[in-house]
Parts: sequence; C-alpha cells; structure tokens
Amino acid sequence: MKKNAKVVMLPTEKASPLWLYPIQNKLSYYEESGKPREGKSPVTQHLYLISGDEIKENDWIIIFTYRYGYTLKRCKSINKNHIICTDNELIPIDINIKKVIASTDPELSCKQSESCNGSLTGKCVCTKDFPTFSEDFLKSYVKANGKIDEVMVEYYVETKTCDNLADLMSTMSTAEYEITTYEINKLKLTDNNEVIIHLEEEKMYSREEVEKLCENAFDNGSFRDIDFDEWIEENL
Repeated sequence: MKKNAKVVMLPTEKASPLWLYPIQNKLSYYEESGKPREGKSPVTQHLYLISGDEIKENDWIIIFTYRYGYTLKRCKSINKNHIICTDNELIPIDINIKKVIASTDPELSCKQSESCNGSLTGKCVCTKDFPTFSEDFLKSYVKANGKIDEVMVEYYVETKTCDNLADLMSTMSTAEYEITTYEINKLKLTDNNEVIIHLEEEKMYSREEVEKLCENAFDNGSFRDIDFDEWIEENL
C-alpha cells in the first residue's frame, strides 16, 4: 500500500550531500557528504520526509508555523493537549505537526546502546538506523531543483498479536477486546534502509474528460454569458 508524504528541506551546519547556492537558487548533489569551506556561499541542506503517522515518544517531528516556518524537534512525551519536546518546550497538539519518517541527517539515528536520557521510561525505543532516501531520489530531487514536495511512500501491513488489553485502545467495546490479533501499517524499507518513494505523476486528461469537466463548470454557473459549444471549439 502507498501513503502520502511530504518532503521538507532544511539548512544545516553539518556535512551533507545536498548543497544550496542561495544566490543562484541552485541545488547540487555530491555523492560524498561534505561541508563548504567557511565563507563560501553554498549552504548544506538535509531532507526530511514527513507524514501523518501517529506520533509517539522519542519520535522526531517537524512543526510548521507561519512565523518560524519548519522546525525540527523531538517528542519526549504526549498528553491530551500538548507534545512535550526533549528541550521541554510545550507544543499544542492541534497545530501543524508531522512525524519524520526518513531523513538524510544521520544524527537522527540513536547512538545510545541501552538507556535513553530522553525517555520517560528509561528504556530506549529510538530508531537505531533512521530510514533515509535513496541516491536515485536525491538525484531526482536535485534535478528538479527541490521542486518535489508531495510523494507516495510504500507501507506494508503487519499482523500483531494482543497479549493483553493494554495493546488495544481503551475506547473499544468488551466484545472487540476478544480479538486476539490486529494489523498495523509499517514503513517499507529496502535492504539499504531506504524508503521506497513514488513520485506523483501529473494526470493527463482526454478531450472527452476535459469537455465533461467544463460542462459541469458551465452547469454550476462558473462561466456566465458564454456559449459552451463555442468555447469548447475555440479553446480545445
């Protein structure tokens, strides 16, 4: 199955294979991650793939506000009204917050072996090897000069067994608690830990489809004082 996701590019002071030349507004790709010499114009960038997947403890998130644009944070815990980030900032849960499911930033992978200081439980549940983008996608992204925003990402369905009632939502009825298995959607990755992305193709319409769409627009009053057949003949 496929789900919608969004690609976000953010500047970084760290080494990266993506370099943006701001004066020319041109994006370049280098197979070996690097960092421009101090004083040089390119600015290194990282890509983040964000989705509407459920946000859980220790997940990386992207927050969008009109004042600050996109901001990368990490979820420490969640309550009814807020996401508490690892820097203790409270983020209202009803604003535009998306889960990061892949990135070119290697720092998103957990470096801790046993315990996690950012976890309330003390047990590390972080992603050890954070999913990344394929080289082919990065090259396509650079070829489009960063003009790829919306993509389709592959998922697969995994069946889980419920060991106790806590595995199920508390809002379920007693009858539904008797179910011993449930299904979850999981991100599908390649052997190289890369997400599988499909670019959204531009839809092509036949003349008949366009005529039908235009006819509906005329019927709804979108075009007034215009002869429908004459307009079709002149514009298609």
